[in-house]
Amino acid sequence: MNKSIKDKKNVTWYAMYRGDTFVDLGAADYLAEKYHKRKESLVYLSRPTAHRRAKKVEKDSYCIELKRTENE
Repeated sequence: MNKSIKDKKNVTWYAMYRGDTFVDLGAADYLAEKYHKRKESLVYLSRPTAHRRAKKVEKDSYCIELKRTENE
């Protein structure tokens, strides 16, 4: 696990999808670095507005916010 994620008390996990296909799972920092996107863009993709827009375009990417967890 990335050191920056270990240092945070609360981490929000995101599942990233392209259309109906699962792409990856991780914190916004990890996904942003791996897929060359801004963290803010990935957080936006987890919002209901982005989900509605993704339904209109079959292969559009979107994220689902899973839950917040506490690291020990």
